[in-house]
Amino acid sequence: YTTLATDSVDPVALQAKLDAFDSENELAPKVKVSYDSGSKKWNIAVAPDYTATGSYSDLSSAITAAFGKISGTQKQKISIENDGELTDVISMKSNVILDFNNHTIHTTATKYFIDMERTSNASVRNGIITGTPGMYIFMATCNDIVVDNMTFTRAKGKKYGGGKGIRIQCRGSARTTQGFDYYSHGIYIDNIKASYLTSDGIETYCAYDVHIGTIEATDVDGCGVLLNCSRDVEILNIIGTRCCTARSEGTAGGYAAFRCANDVGPNRSEE
Repeated sequence: YTTLATDSVDPVALQAKLDAFDSENELAPKVKVSYDSGSKKWNIAVAPDYTATGSYSDLSSAITAAFGKISGTQKQKISIENDGELTDVISMKSNVILDFNNHTIHTTATKYFIDMERTSNASVRNGIITGTPGMYIFMATCNDIVVDNMTFTRAKGKKYGGGKGIRIQCRGSARTTQGFDYYSHGIYIDNIKASYLTSDGIETYCAYDVHIGTIEATDVDGCGVLLNCSRDVEILNIIGTRCCTARSEGTAGGYAAFRCANDVGPNRSEE
């Protein structure tokens, strides 16, 4: 485990921070999004009685409609009840828990699976995501974000998946002109599996106050975790198997399971 702060990582304390969000799994959903095989439509249903309030031809439109049912500043859950395919990027909304309930979602979007730019107080959890987006989850100038129990991998019958699993960064030219106010912070990530990606499992660039539990990176063409221009980052476990080899057929690449670069720190310690 490693930290990029002034003190050593306390593994018990770090895991407790991450586990504190597990109660979100038990929270009753505000909105359910489910597929009707008869009508071949995606329906949204709102608590408390979960009466269907709209039908949509695709999952992307149904999730966007579900976001419209969320109001206020307290986190509310949207529950995805079936496997499905996304044809467009999910533009994440603040104050939402997006729970895929361990379903497999295939995305045909080429840029991102989920765009979390300027999102706050939100969670993404319990999903198996396939497809070839440039990044599965993209965060820019975010705060108070949880990503837990997510798998990013190739689709069945395909050789590779997408690019990066999770990218956490500032917005625009914040590193040089706008300072820490535009850095992403308050990020909690745990139980991530990334395989057959053409880049890194997790990358940070201009982020602080980042807490990572366990990530397993297998047959990725980049690092398991790559930290750039970031500080106050805690990491508990990086399990890297054949990192930097996804496209090189087993020939070692130039990175590593864990890499620090480009002004990481100051004050770094590893144990």
